[in-house]
Amino acid sequence: MTMLVVLSLFALAAVAADVIARLIVAPNRKDRHYEELLESLVEPDPPAHAAAVDPSDPALARISENLLRHFGHLAASRRILDALATEGGRMSESGVLAAVNGRLQAARKPPLPPSAARKVIRILERADFVALRDGILHITDAGRQLHSLLSLRRQEIAPEPAMAGS
Repeated sequence: MTMLVVLSLFALAAVAADVIARLIVAPNRKDRHYEELLESLVEPDPPAHAAAVDPSDPALARISENLLRHFGHLAASRRILDALATEGGRMSESGVLAAVNGRLQAARKPPLPPSAARKVIRILERADFVALRDGILHITDAGRQLHSLLSLRRQEIAPEPAMAGS
């Protein structure tokens, strides 16, 4: 009988430990998911012997169009560039995150986790759209151009507001 009580207590303790572990780990799963997803997006640097690109190549125009479309769908990258471009082009990483999350909160959308923001910022840095100098993020000329192009595309895609009395 005592053996049954001891085994029951042991089983109860194991279940309780599992429940506690799930409660502690579950809130962090979303951040971990974003982090794993963004980690898969980071590509290694190209080899030093990579071929030079011919600017007259028609494939380059198709690639440019595809990259613009791609960045148009990457909400986190677009929002980070937008925050930098509209806030004077210079912000701390925490300032960028606060600006992005403030806009998301105003739109009643879930916030961007800090780990995801860091990964996106690193991707934007490696693509030369932002630069980190003395702990401050700066939007580069290429980043401003990308931001302008994406803004123009969003305006072209957005439906025209209906005129009153039409």
